[in-house]
Amino acid sequence: MKHIVFAVLLPAFLAGCGGSNPFEADTDTEGDAGSATSVTDLPGTASPGIDTTILRYESDDEYTIKTISYDSGSDTLLVSGLPFDGADAYVLDAGLSPIGPDAGFPQYNVYVADPAAVDDDYDGGAGTPITQDDYIAIYGTGSGTDPKTSFVVVRTGSYLDYGFGGFVIQRNVTNTVIPTTGQANYSGNYAGIRVFEGISGAELVTGDMTMEIDFAELADDGAVRGSVTGRETYTTGGVKITDMPSINWVIAPAQLDGNGEFMGNVFTLDADDNSTVQTGTYYAVLAGEDAEEIAGVIVLSGTLDVDSAGVDIMPANATSVQETGGFILDRLD
Repeated sequence: MKHIVFAVLLPAFLAGCGGSNPFEADTDTEGDAGSATSVTDLPGTASPGIDTTILRYESDDEYTIKTISYDSGSDTLLVSGLPFDGADAYVLDAGLSPIGPDAGFPQYNVYVADPAAVDDDYDGGAGTPITQDDYIAIYGTGSGTDPKTSFVVVRTGSYLDYGFGGFVIQRNVTNTVIPTTGQANYSGNYAGIRVFEGISGAELVTGDMTMEIDFAELADDGAVRGSVTGRETYTTGGVKITDMPSINWVIAPAQLDGNGEFMGNVFTLDADDNSTVQTGTYYAVLAGEDAEEIAGVIVLSGTLDVDSAGVDIMPANATSVQETGGFILDRLD
């Protein structure tokens, strides 16, 4: 099979299901700029409100999820577009949920594809059941009953390649305001899924995440830096494997667009010689009238894998590793 193709996030449309569904259909347009809204906790002047919600998928090709929705009545994620994932319904893994090291920030739930096997639809159910792939999803939302942002990451370790999957990021609120001056700190949890090329199997990963935004500098389009520290890997049964190096940010100019979306590069370093181990990209979106929340996803990969001490931990016969993790960050007052 082919590798999953990572593309600039594309707009998509989504049909809702019963129950509370943060991933509602949206037109993904900026709409008319609203009147300026004061940001009381940040210095400087706010830009006009952005009257839009945003829905971003990892890509819009045949190898990733097509739509995703959440049914609060059954506490089920409904995922379409992935092969051999049961009935497209992902059920809560209560043993692994919630995931994320800091209970003071939003933590996330882990879901697994269900059922593990299905009947042959063409033999009347009398034949051998068809085994399904082990898909894992991490679903996160912001705080409160009406969260400003949401994300879902889906991966499987059932293939000798990276396998099928995808991610979704959504801003659920309108009238988001992007400051044009001043700086702000954000913190929260990071949680993701690691899969390998050359072997099957998956791991979970968590960490503490911080982000800092300078809304005015570097060509007046903002600068972003961040890190994921305290990074740890776990088996899909919840047993800790090892400590991992931090994920670091590449600082670049003009990272914030007028719609409050931004992306950039990330990397990890070997503690032994400070060499680059893995590289990748983060995708994120600001939300709220006070720019008080960020949601996003990090995709990181490389042909090397080391723990926090610089020891090689790449599994035997694996040729590369891919990590996809989501985060929701709160602005610190």
